Amino acid sequence: MNSEREERLGRRGDAGKTEEVPSRSPATLRLTMAEFAGLFGLQEDTIRERIALASNRPEYYSIGELAERWRVSRGTVYNRLRSVGAKVLDFAAPGKRGKKAVHVSVVFRIEAQKTKRLC
Repeated sequence: MNSEREERLGRRGDAGKTEEVPSRSPATLRLTMAEFAGLFGLQEDTIRERIALASNRPEYYSIGELAERWRVSRGTVYNRLRSVGAKVLDFAAPGKRGKKAVHVSVVFRIEAQKTKRLC
């Protein structure tokens, strides 16, 4: 059998049984995050965190990256982090300047708090 015909008819397994090959349907089911969470009895925040960890996104953001992401100054990023009491990763000695890193869950929590409807 050629490969196209195998896909249409099914593939033969070891014992001569045909295996079902999933077909690609043009109409795919789309669920909102709330519907998906309700379906599995999970919280939306939990699902969002799992998606964030599973993708190729960085686990931590620098202050400069957050300033770019939120289109604000670095000072505004520090103010927003302070206002929510966010914990940041900082290996610098106390009182010394150092690169700070903010965990992606903190970033998503801040964005969820600041996100509002336009109307």
